[in-house]
Amino acid sequence: MSDSLRIAFVHFAPEHGNKEKNLETLLALNAGAAEKGARILLNTELACSGYTFRTRQEVGRVTEEIPGSTTDAFAELAGRYGAYVAFGLPETTTLTKMYYNSGVMLDPAGDLVLHYRKINTEIRWACPGSPYQKNVVRTPWGRIGLLVCSDAYHSLIPRVTALRGADLVLVPANWPTSGLDPRRIWRARARENGFYLAVCNRGGYEPHLDARNSHSGLYTPEGEAFMENSVPESGVFLCDLPLKNGRIRSGGVRKLKRKRRPELYHDVYLDLRSVRDLTSFYELPEPGPVRFAAVPVPGLLDRSEMLDMVHRKLSDLSGKVELAVLPGALHRSSHHSETMEVFDRFEEMVGAFKMMIGWGHEEASSDRILRYVNKVRPGGKTESRRDSHFEKDVPRSADTILPDLTDHGAARIGVGSIDEFLQPEVSICLSKLGADFLLGCGNSFDAGDFDVLATRAFDYTHFAAAGWDWAFVALPPVEHTTWRTVLEKERPIIETLDTSHVRAKPFQDRLDVRRLLKP
Repeated sequence: MSDSLRIAFVHFAPEHGNKEKNLETLLALNAGAAEKGARILLNTELACSGYTFRTRQEVGRVTEEIPGSTTDAFAELAGRYGAYVAFGLPETTTLTKMYYNSGVMLDPAGDLVLHYRKINTEIRWACPGSPYQKNVVRTPWGRIGLLVCSDAYHSLIPRVTALRGADLVLVPANWPTSGLDPRRIWRARARENGFYLAVCNRGGYEPHLDARNSHSGLYTPEGEAFMENSVPESGVFLCDLPLKNGRIRSGGVRKLKRKRRPELYHDVYLDLRSVRDLTSFYELPEPGPVRFAAVPVPGLLDRSEMLDMVHRKLSDLSGKVELAVLPGALHRSSHHSETMEVFDRFEEMVGAFKMMIGWGHEEASSDRILRYVNKVRPGGKTESRRDSHFEKDVPRSADTILPDLTDHGAARIGVGSIDEFLQPEVSICLSKLGADFLLGCGNSFDAGDFDVLATRAFDYTHFAAAGWDWAFVALPPVEHTTWRTVLEKERPIIETLDTSHVRAKPFQDRLDVRRLLKP
């Protein structure tokens, strides 16, 4: 029994529009990798055609049906070497003449086992694929999934693939590292779903696209780069994925399901594409600038020390911000009266310093710990809600709910825990209900979680969080540029953001919502 699975990343620089030459070169590169022991041959997106087609007329010259001549050629290679082969190509259908950016996977017998049409696809010429199409297949090493390039950008397409049982997801890609660097996104998608993610990017240059700095990579279920490599033109990277008892190690769909609360996620199916003005649709506050802070506080302080520390930090921010997020579990007690005293002190500080704050506390009993998320506005009482995703809160309470939204100043705000916001369904639900800001109350966690939380800005909200000695902010990307994130140790982060920037929310709504909501 082998202790590793060799994957070949055929990082290819296609010649734009030269289908025959590209196919000849690809077959040679794949054969060479198979001769070196690769059992999975992973190729780039639109490998035989090139990428930058501007019209249906341009791409129509290189489209073909599936199965067709290209899949036949790769099927012969797969059968000859006994390998799985995955690659991308532009597809057409005889009946409708519709075009698709497609990915296929062939098994060692040369049979077509996955035929996947990209969902988040090229709007100039390609038709989106169905969200219900099959994209996971059993192999001797576990379940392998298939996505195409930017289908990994939006969090819920990879999430559906994970819920279908994928241990390893193959991604033919065409994504230069300049602008919006995809490597952080790939780490986040692997970690939040608990699967291996193998991405084969491309090299070379063609009209409107310089891919000479693109990276291919393999990412672990912990969100770490197991392999990353790049060449300006074409190259083949071999990577040995470790196996355990001949199987791919992954977080597993069972572990993922233990973290989720699908009975709370029903707002993911809301379709807002026809809504042009969320401000009037949801009666949101008039958009405008909001000054806010993410404020770290040391953990494990006694009650008096904690209250003094919070008072000093909020006093320093008085008059500078109107909104602040503090850590979770600032206070733990088994006595309700002590918790009420802490609430009173926070309400006094909020009134004195004239800012809304979010923070968390824990209540301990002889057999369990319950975690709560709190928010309080000037002149108001503390609103406390049980953390809906705290892993130690077992059995789950039917009374827990997702964060409710609060209007304050020019913003609609959701306050939640880090455990809640590590699940992409939560941030998307709140964003679809009009959230401008998401505030996360945390404790301590490792760097991989920052990659996951950074992508919450892709859900068209501003995200800010604070924990024990750290503060973090992620801001939505502007078009196709790298999104801005800030991480500070010990010092607060202070920012001014305009809520008008997140009132247009073009969600990816081609989703298998039945899978997302299935218990």
